[in-house]
Amino acid sequence: MQNSRMFHCPVCENTEWREAYQIEQWNIDECTVCGFARIDPLPTRESRPEHYSKERVIKRNIKKKTPPQRFSRAMKRLFSRATK
Repeated sequence: MQNSRMFHCPVCENTEWREAYQIEQWNIDECTVCGFARIDPLPTRESRPEHYSKERVIKRNIKKKTPPQRFSRAMKRLFSRATK
């Protein structure tokens, strides 16, 4: 899904994004060119300690990705490294 907002990627200056996945109330958007990920909307400064606590991060990381999702992510990383 392409995000309609004109946000430039800080890595490659691209303006096209796709929604990669969602964590709770946040969308994680990925640059369609380089794969840089951004969170939308950004958590407020006051809420960051709650959302980034060690327990919350571990809980989010426990969610398993399917083998095709893991393979796709590995291929994106490999391609990104090869083209730089």
